[in-house]
Amino acid sequence: MKKSPITPGSTALLVGLLVLLTSYLAMGSLERSVARRELALQAAMMLRGFQDGYQNARADLAKLPSMEEMNCRDGISDTLARLNFDNQYVRWYGIAQEGKVICRGPRVGVDLSDARFHRIDDEWFLISTESPTKASNLLLAQKRGNLLYLAMLEPLLFDFMHEVDCKACVSFEFLVSAQPNVEMESAPASGPSVIHYVVEKTRLNAQMKFTLNATQEYVDAFAFPGRVLSMTIAAAFGLVIGLSVYGNLTKYTSTAFLIEQGLKRNEFLPFYQPIIDSRDGSILGAEALVRWQPKGGNLIPPGQFIPFAEENHLIDPITDQLEEKVLDDIKQFGWQDSSRFVSINAVAEQITDTPFCANLLRRLAEKRIPAKNFSVEITERHQFPDLDRGRAALQSLVEAGIEIKLDDAGTGFGGFSYIQELPITTLKIDKMFIDTLRQEKQDPKRAVLQAIIEFAKTANLHAIAEGVETKEQVSQLSAAGVFAIQGYVYSKPMPAEEFIRWMNAR
Repeated sequence: MKKSPITPGSTALLVGLLVLLTSYLAMGSLERSVARRELALQAAMMLRGFQDGYQNARADLAKLPSMEEMNCRDGISDTLARLNFDNQYVRWYGIAQEGKVICRGPRVGVDLSDARFHRIDDEWFLISTESPTKASNLLLAQKRGNLLYLAMLEPLLFDFMHEVDCKACVSFEFLVSAQPNVEMESAPASGPSVIHYVVEKTRLNAQMKFTLNATQEYVDAFAFPGRVLSMTIAAAFGLVIGLSVYGNLTKYTSTAFLIEQGLKRNEFLPFYQPIIDSRDGSILGAEALVRWQPKGGNLIPPGQFIPFAEENHLIDPITDQLEEKVLDDIKQFGWQDSSRFVSINAVAEQITDTPFCANLLRRLAEKRIPAKNFSVEITERHQFPDLDRGRAALQSLVEAGIEIKLDDAGTGFGGFSYIQELPITTLKIDKMFIDTLRQEKQDPKRAVLQAIIEFAKTANLHAIAEGVETKEQVSQLSAAGVFAIQGYVYSKPMPAEEFIRWMNAR
C-alpha cells in the first residue's frame, strides 16, 4: 500500500506557509489603510487651514471702512498694514479700481492685468493670477461699487513626517466651486498614485474639494514595523494576526509613538544660538532651540515634530525635558552671577492650561538658578484662549524676575493685543522682515520692519533681530537702533558642549 505524501509534518508546514502568506497579504492591505489614514489627516488639516484663512479674510474685508476712511498715503494704508501684521492666514491686503491696485498694505502686491475672476455670489469673488486655469496666487475679493477689496490667501502646504525618506511622494488637487471653478495643484508626484483621499466642505457659500494622492513610496514608509510584528506572531496565529497587526501597526508607525519613545530615551536636546550686542560683540544671552536626536539616527529639526507633539499633547513633556537640561547648562556656562539669559519657547496652552509656570519657578528654586538668567518667549502659533489667565500666569514669572519676550513678532495671532495685554518687555523681529535688508530693491515688508522698530522704541520695549545673516544687515539694524542680534552672522545653533567651546574661543 502506497503511503500518502500528505503527512502531519507536511500539513503543518503547509498551514504555516498559508498563515504566513495570509499575514503578508493582510499586512499589505493594513499598510495601505494606515497610510490612507495619515493621508486623510493631512487632507483634513490642509483644508481646515485654508477654510480658516478664507473665513478670517472674508471677515476682515467685510469690516474694512470705506476708501475715504482708509488713510491711504502714497498707495500705502496703515489700516491694511495692521491687518498684515495681525493675520497669519493672509499674505497681503489691497484695494483695486478698474484692474489697478490703488491702496495696499506694505507687502508684495499682485498684477491684476491678467487676473481671472471666479464668482461666488454678487458680492464675493475669488481671483486667480499668473495662469488662466491653475491658480498660482489666489485672492478673495469683495465688490463695493467700482472698488474691489482684496486679500491674498496663504498657499496650501503639505507636512509629512517621513519627508526625508519620501521626497515628492504626495501631490494634491484643490477645487473651489465658483463661476468658473478655481483649480490649484501641486507639482506632480515622483510616481503613479496608489492611494488617494478626497474631502469636501462648504464654507460661506463656497464648496471646496481637496484631493491628496500618494505613491507606493508613501505607503512603504509605514511598512517595516508591521512586517517585523507580523513575522514574530504569524506562525502561532492565523486569522487573529490581521487584527493584531492592524492595531500595533497603527501604534508603532505613528509620530506620537516615536516622540514618546524619544522622551523615554531622553533624546530631546537644547541647541543654543547666541544673542550678541553688535556694539561690542559681548554675549547678551542665548535662545535654546529644541532638537531631536534619535538613537543611531540623524538630527531631526523642530518643524518635523513640534506640530505633531502639539497635536498629541506631548509638547509639555518635551518642554519639561528641555527645561531640565537648560537649567543644568546655565550652571555649566557660569552665568549665575551675570545678566546673561537663556530663553525657551512656550505656546499659549502651556501658559494657561498646564503647570508650566509653577514648574519652572520650582525648578529654578531647586537648582538655585537666578530667575534673571531665564526668559520665556511666547510663540504665536496658537491664540491665547483666555488673555486674563495668560496675563496672570505670566505675571507670576515676571514678579519672580523672569523676562517675557514676544517671538516672531508680527507673524501670528497675537499682534498688538499681546503687547497691550501681556507683560512683554522684548520683541523678537522675525527673519522674514530682516531678509528685506538683503535686497537691493525696496521690499514693501521693509516698511513693516521699520514700523516694528519704531513701535518698540515708542512703547519702551527691547528689540532682538532674529535670522541675521550678514554684516550689512547688522550695520543697517545698528543704524536703526537695534543692537541685539541673533543669527548665523555670529553663530549657528550649537549643543551645550560646542557652545561652551565657542564662548571660550571668543
